[in-house]
Amino acid sequence: MTLANAQLGTTATLPASETGPRLAIDPRTKFLMLLLVNMMVFNGHSVLAPVILMVVAVGIMALVVADIGDRAGLFFCCITAGLWLITYAGHWWDSVVTMVLGFVGFWLLRFFLSATMASWVLRTVAVSEFTESLYAMRLPRVLIIPLVVMFRFFPVVVEELRGIYEALILRGFYGAQLWLHPVRTVEYIIVPLLSATARIADELAAAAMMRGLGLHRQPTRMRSIGFSLTDALLVPVVVTLVVLSWWTPAVVLDLFS
Repeated sequence: MTLANAQLGTTATLPASETGPRLAIDPRTKFLMLLLVNMMVFNGHSVLAPVILMVVAVGIMALVVADIGDRAGLFFCCITAGLWLITYAGHWWDSVVTMVLGFVGFWLLRFFLSATMASWVLRTVAVSEFTESLYAMRLPRVLIIPLVVMFRFFPVVVEELRGIYEALILRGFYGAQLWLHPVRTVEYIIVPLLSATARIADELAAAAMMRGLGLHRQPTRMRSIGFSLTDALLVPVVVTLVVLSWWTPAVVLDLFS
């Protein structure tokens, strides 16, 4: 059994914990939150953008700590705090260096928050839950099968990339040599990765068909999904933040002017 066949029905990349995610959040709510968070973090036109960004960072940290673990939450907190200081260092020290660092940190902070949110979704949503949520939305099967295969494609590619890097370590090509020899690095990593992605895509598609995704009848539910009180609390809060990030009422503008 290949890596793709073995992992098609498991949680993406690494399990959040031995017992799965601790927060009972519907997969559809998680993907909606991922979309809305990206809309918030990449909108810097509102006067409330720094405040909203901080609220989003605290919310993502709470989700990471609750579902993945304290160590991952501490790592996220340290990286976010460092990028935040780099972004707004120009408020305390006005120079060309802080201006350049602020521009770089501005985008790195937003990409990091978006990537962390996506990682949380991938680590806490099982393929079976993702598939069942697609069927619950009454999507056609011509969309469900490619989406399920794509959902498993990227985590398996990450696992393949880790295997390539371990092979480079065994060959003694790691650390500073990766930066001192960029052409060889691209050759040793990209070339085998490209050949592996074609194989992984075929294996995932075949494994998906063998698991019954091509059947014309509704598959049997292995676990029940549905909206809960947590979803009812999270969605209005996130939607409110999105509205404030794109449209700020005049009363709030007076407070910050």
